[in-house]
Amino acid sequence: MAGADKVATNTAAINSPDLIIKGARLFLSYSFIERFKWDFREEVLDMYVFTHLSEVPDLAEKWLIEYNEERPHESLGNMTPFEDFGLQQSLENSNCLFRCGSKVGG
Repeated sequence: MAGADKVATNTAAINSPDLIIKGARLFLSYSFIERFKWDFREEVLDMYVFTHLSEVPDLAEKWLIEYNEERPHESLGNMTPFEDFGLQQSLENSNCLFRCGSKVGG
């Protein structure tokens, strides 16, 4: 019977909502990474003919600034990642006022 209990416990752990949510977040992370890699390859590496390897970091930095600060992303509700991050930070700070109360006020 101990073996059956162990199997039931393992099955419950595998099917737990926490594990499913973590798996979904991991999948979303991979999909964002793959999308980024696709865009970078298509818009930088495949678009230019580099004569020296030293040209790549400068162009990559310019592209990254545009990608994060200027270009809206559909997956972020047509906000830039920079705007989305700022919104998240301001929400976290405003929530801290309610959660942290006296710590923030002194």
